[in-house]
Amino acid sequence: MTPQRLDLMAAVPHGIAEQLPLTRRQVLAGAALLAGATAWPGIGQAQDAWPSRPIRVVVPYPAGGNTDLTAREIMGEVGRILNQSIIVDNKAGANGIIGTEAVAKSPADGYTVLVAIGAFTINPVLQKSLPYKVDDFEPVGLTGRVNLVLAASPVLPARSFAELVALGRSGMKLSYDSSGIGSALHLVGERISLATGIGALHVPYKGIAQSLPDIISGRVSFTINTVAALGPYIREGRLRPLAVLSKNRSAELPGVATIAEAGYPTLESYAWQGLLVPADTPQAVVTRLASAVATALSRQALRDKLVRMGTDPVSSSPAEFAAFLRDDQAKVREVVRATNLKAD
Repeated sequence: MTPQRLDLMAAVPHGIAEQLPLTRRQVLAGAALLAGATAWPGIGQAQDAWPSRPIRVVVPYPAGGNTDLTAREIMGEVGRILNQSIIVDNKAGANGIIGTEAVAKSPADGYTVLVAIGAFTINPVLQKSLPYKVDDFEPVGLTGRVNLVLAASPVLPARSFAELVALGRSGMKLSYDSSGIGSALHLVGERISLATGIGALHVPYKGIAQSLPDIISGRVSFTINTVAALGPYIREGRLRPLAVLSKNRSAELPGVATIAEAGYPTLESYAWQGLLVPADTPQAVVTRLASAVATALSRQALRDKLVRMGTDPVSSSPAEFAAFLRDDQAKVREVVRATNLKAD
């Protein structure tokens, strides 16, 4: 970038400049100042208003998934607010580690943003070594929560969460699925099993498409997943909902009690999504980005679209998101410690 020219006489009122002849020493001093400003790293860039070029948004998961599609909708609106292009970069692999590392090693200038989900707080607890630290990031804000529902096979003789707990405590062997050891839904299941004392066995699958036939048939007792993912099977009667894990009842499943109504308010759980940038990003940039995100999430058209996609739009300040991340990771540590869980 070509450094901006410095006008040494800009501060002198018009009409007076002609009356102030410059000595040779003043001319040389001015030339030296201009040369120094040109050579000083970042002086030209510092005067540019952020963002002056496209922002890269790294989604550390495959294109087409819920995380990717939600991020594209939110950041598309953010781009319109900032009047700047948004480039979505899907860097999938290793449960989000590859894309997260790429952001951690990017310049802290506000032009690289990470889309984070539950794995962001899980990986540092489960993995023995990571190519980055949580402190390598600066929180921008929470962007959404996805409601979860616990549903059982119709074969299972339980029509409520209380009845499921009673079955487990009576000695019946219960099991549940997830998309893999150490996944967010696996840890939610472990928290439920620990809090209720049902001792449910975790059965890992590659994904919900692979596990559904076993759940429906009763080979696996119950599942925990998003309302959007399980809703069609519940409405068809192929799965029986026992509790939603959100604070309030789901608009899609209004007849299903919350986990708090079932007597376990501390088991309230969501899938979540938020934004982070590399640590040491200028605070003014973080603040402006967070403000743009909050404005985007306040717009009714975007909110309606996200709800149709199964996400409740939720905005927060950077400080509130930082507190949320600390709390979420504390819950992960508690489960891992209690179960002696190891990464797959």
